Amino acid sequence: MSISMTMDGRIDIEPSIPLTAARSRSDHNPEKYQGSRSGIPVDLVFDIEANPVTGWKMIVGLVPAVDYGRKLGSPYAEIQDLMATCGQGREFSGALLVRDEEGGTSEITVEGGRVEWSDWEYPDDSADE
Repeated sequence: MSISMTMDGRIDIEPSIPLTAARSRSDHNPEKYQGSRSGIPVDLVFDIEANPVTGWKMIVGLVPAVDYGRKLGSPYAEIQDLMATCGQGREFSGALLVRDEEGGTSEITVEGGRVEWSDWEYPDDSADE
């Protein structure tokens, strides 16, 4: 049995990364999925913006791949991998809030070159007694 989870939030990347520096067929490139986000094999995708001066596409952050509940893989590992492969000289920072179907929450935070995933917290059922 699996539990669907949702994720909200974002991880910012400073300075931004030229999209050409990332593999164009990267599973993290949302342009690869052109309108169909079902079956995306990753938990996070690049947040891409065009540079207003050059027009070049730049990766400015990481955001949840979908906005509906699904079984998550390991967003923690994805962030660590992306920081290792394209993070040299860049700062990744931000937080992702993860919620499960049972009301539990956990947070993935990135700060100072470290990724941390908090323990799960569940609503206090004793208040109902």
